[in-house]
Amino acid sequence: MMLRQMPLLAKRGRPPSALSVLHPSRSPATITTQHHLPGSISSASPSVPLLLRRQSTTAPTTSIPDVTSTTTTTSQQPSLASSRSASVVDFSNTEVAYATLSTMDLIRAYLVFKACAIKPLVTHADQILQFSYRILGKSLIEGIVRRTFFRHFCAGETSQMIRPRIAKLKEAGVAGILDYAAEADIKEMMTSPAVEATTQAYKEGEIACRVYEYENERTCDAHVQTFLECIHAVKDVTPEGFAAIKVTALGNPQLLERMSVCVVEMGKLFKKFDTQDKGYITRQEFLEGYDRYFLPSSSPSSSSGAAAPVAGDGKDGDLAAQLLARLDPNGTDRIDIIHWRIALALTDLSALTRLCRGAGPLKAAVLSEEETELMQGLQLRLETLARRASSLGVRLMIDAEQSYFQPAIDHLVLDLMQRHNKGKFVVYTTVQCYLKGAQRRIVREMQRAQRQDYFFAAKLVRGAYMITERKRAEELGYPSPIQETIEDTHATYDGCVQLCLEAMARGENVELLIACHNQASIEKALVEMERLNLKGNTAGVYFGQLLGMADHLTLTLGGAGYKAYKYVPYGLVGQVLPYLIRRAQENSDMLGGVGLEIELVGKELRRRLLG
Repeated sequence: MMLRQMPLLAKRGRPPSALSVLHPSRSPATITTQHHLPGSISSASPSVPLLLRRQSTTAPTTSIPDVTSTTTTTSQQPSLASSRSASVVDFSNTEVAYATLSTMDLIRAYLVFKACAIKPLVTHADQILQFSYRILGKSLIEGIVRRTFFRHFCAGETSQMIRPRIAKLKEAGVAGILDYAAEADIKEMMTSPAVEATTQAYKEGEIACRVYEYENERTCDAHVQTFLECIHAVKDVTPEGFAAIKVTALGNPQLLERMSVCVVEMGKLFKKFDTQDKGYITRQEFLEGYDRYFLPSSSPSSSSGAAAPVAGDGKDGDLAAQLLARLDPNGTDRIDIIHWRIALALTDLSALTRLCRGAGPLKAAVLSEEETELMQGLQLRLETLARRASSLGVRLMIDAEQSYFQPAIDHLVLDLMQRHNKGKFVVYTTVQCYLKGAQRRIVREMQRAQRQDYFFAAKLVRGAYMITERKRAEELGYPSPIQETIEDTHATYDGCVQLCLEAMARGENVELLIACHNQASIEKALVEMERLNLKGNTAGVYFGQLLGMADHLTLTLGGAGYKAYKYVPYGLVGQVLPYLIRRAQENSDMLGGVGLEIELVGKELRRRLLG
């Protein structure tokens, strides 16, 4: 298949420097196959060995500190209010929790939550909405929605209109995580139909966002413009906030799944080399493993009939020796999975698998030439957003997605962190704690940040795709990636919080966004912060909930001096209706969630109106 040319963002009114920083010799308008990100591999010169062009950037291996250490540290982030002790935070005190909300706000909230409790109304909301359009007209219905559900769950229609809502949140010590939800803007920019967005929500009230369906590369470019506007809105409206983006909006989800297979298979190859399951291999064990699975690079039996090109410094020679020099640059005779993942790029597989002694999953995982081009386009879009966020001092929060996309997303995000989190917090990854192995992942990623000398920042959620994940695993016959019980998920979430807090207390450069509607987990985090002497107004610990939900948590935390955030969607009413319907459905389906909201809001209304 002929590789298509990908016009990238140049005609959307953004400064050329956003892309030309990476390609100073070329116009960003016609970038095709050679997206040369730092650490990526060019196909421009086939005579240059490919694997050795990617030099290891690891610092000398250091021992990992004892996780029980409690050395204190503070963050340079400004506080939103005066700090108080965790022991005085009372989430049941509605007078304090809803102090910044007017009585009309509470009445609206009460009616919205009551409507969310009507199961048939919420379940068939789409059909009811379309029927209402035909009978009463679109203008009237959108006017009703604007004054009810939209006003409760969204901040406004434009970055200017959301300012009063953001200002009101600030009065309560709450900042914003902005999500520009105007999908119809993309329709206007494209000649093809607009991309529809859907989501499956985990019924624990966690922050869930849109899941985009891929259409074409031009649609992905349009999404970049949308996210850039969101980044600028954060800078203008809530500079201490975050901008949220989703990787499936920036590239082909099928590509992400293929990339994930590559990441997983490279990890499995390490395990095959680690025959004693020690968690690391020596130089000799690497050479023995290489000999078991690959031919010598000069073998005439290789598929190319000659030495395979590899990335690196351009020197020819034995491939095994070249790889070993990258995997253990400091001669420690100890190579673990972190060094393995740092040193090897996904594009390395093409050269490496030419020497496979037999066909297998590793060889099947190799990206095609066109897939490599599309991956580099995806990397460049992410790089554009990260550069803009960094230049404006905005933090970029990259959402988690389905488990079969997540290895690729993690791979991309860690690469961004390595470049943009040098000496500051810009890029935030997301860890889904309903996935098995979440704690192991966060430990490894913090260790990787230490070795590559960059700041580690993460958002912790329980997860957003539990039902579909389990269904897919059952249909395809593989073990479910989801924790067996909700208790396991709670324990993993709390364990991940503790790992991050303890790393911060040791003085490591770590920040954490606790994105959670679970009051018990938040209370445990507050107790742990107090134990570790991490002050709510200075430590890099943030708490986040959806706008219009769990106000008793967010507003209480903000009032007590903790760094509290609301996930704030905005956009034209007609364009965010799918989001509003999902919010109503999540409130309806949450186990007891809407009942608690009704109880607390009703309690405060009775206090105000009846005395």
